[in-house]
Amino acid sequence: MKTDNDQIIQLITRYLSGEASAEETSSLQQWIDADVKNKQLFEEYKAVWSFVPKKENKLKVNKEKAWQIISDEINQNKTKSVKAFYLRPANWFVAAAILLLFFAINWFSVDNKYPLIVQTAQNNEPLNLQLPDQSSVDLYRASSVSYKKNFTDDRNIKLSGSGFFEVTHNPEKPFVVDMGKTKVKVLGTQFFIDQNSANIEVFVLEGKVMLYTTESSSNNVVLTAGMQGKYDSSTNQLTSTSFTSTNFLAWKTSELIFEETPLKQVLTDLEHAYPIHIDNQANIEGLKLTATFKKEKPEDIFKTIGLLYSFEIEQKDSLFIMR
Repeated sequence: MKTDNDQIIQLITRYLSGEASAEETSSLQQWIDADVKNKQLFEEYKAVWSFVPKKENKLKVNKEKAWQIISDEINQNKTKSVKAFYLRPANWFVAAAILLLFFAINWFSVDNKYPLIVQTAQNNEPLNLQLPDQSSVDLYRASSVSYKKNFTDDRNIKLSGSGFFEVTHNPEKPFVVDMGKTKVKVLGTQFFIDQNSANIEVFVLEGKVMLYTTESSSNNVVLTAGMQGKYDSSTNQLTSTSFTSTNFLAWKTSELIFEETPLKQVLTDLEHAYPIHIDNQANIEGLKLTATFKKEKPEDIFKTIGLLYSFEIEQKDSLFIMR
């Protein structure tokens, strides 16, 4: 008998392969919305699925056969060494996804000359990686990157989720970050890419990058230090603007600076910086905060907010309730 976990994996696989019915898609969405951990798991699966090489002619994948092999492996608790992968899985679901990826690539890809390396950050902490060209990337929680073992030949890397890049300068070999619908092309610079279901945002701290759509490189915006580029998936439009706050990097720098910042934005920044969830039941309309927090624990920050605005703060593990 299949367990609930088995059924979820099969449902995700059917959805990602484009074969899920409307009813199955609805059921999957309800499962994703039910728990933030479910959403993180789905994003991990989606990340791994996106790493399968795409050809002009669609690959005819025997997903039932792939699933059966994966299921057998899990049930028998076998451990196999796959040298082409380097992964820190958050749970056994991700391991199953990696197995599915392995079969998809090795059975159905005609371009498997170079092994694929996959790196994934766990749900509650970022991951720092040194790339073969001496560039580095800090992966945001539950984010993934994928690149071929011959990375130094073309410097192309796929990103699912978010990450901060410090790219080694090499004018002869541009560094390209592939996010599916958009790409970022650079020679050498520092920038942060933030992805969610609706938008992709790129914040440039040093150097110059080009954000462009995969369909047409002529649809692009060029960004320099202090500029932010945004891709709206609903309109397929690219825009650019400037930014002053670097709180989007607080998960990496452990520094939050607020200057007359609306309290609603403060709470958003805190959820992005720490692996926490906030249930705000207080009236924060019109309230603003001016403060600097360096290497502070979230509970200490909430104590400060509670004292400043006379809010009652209740903590339940990683959940903060503000009244």
